[in-house]
Amino acid sequence: MKDIYEIIEDLIYEQEDFVLATILEKSGSAPREQGTKMIIKRDFSIEGTIGGGIFEAVSIKLSSKVFENKEFIVKDFSFSNEGAAALGSVCGGSVKLLLEYIDCSDTFMIETYKKAMSLKKKGTDFVLVTEIRPNTKYINGVDK
Repeated sequence: MKDIYEIIEDLIYEQEDFVLATILEKSGSAPREQGTKMIIKRDFSIEGTIGGGIFEAVSIKLSSKVFENKEFIVKDFSFSNEGAAALGSVCGGSVKLLLEYIDCSDTFMIETYKKAMSLKKKGTDFVLVTEIRPNTKYINGVDK
């Protein structure tokens, strides 16, 4: 089974843009942990999971706006005990989710992911940091 970075590598090789969903923050009981990632393709199929259920379904639906505008979305989700029970869920926490457009024509972004995949293949630990700047709607691949 491929991990998320191997799937990203395949999509980049195929020059297929996608939305990367990442849990930025988690508090209380929530389906998955901070840092969990999921890929949403243009046909709205997914690779990986951020927890399933209505949370994942709403995230996939929101990705249509990301594909359309090529702008990121940061969205807070609350799994209140009452709301979670109504959805048949046991969660009672909240998450902050980043939906980020990965543009295969952004050479800097693609090079950043290629560097990460090269490090992974070598067994080198690494961290990718996504800077979300105030007053901007786009994330690009310029690394500092």
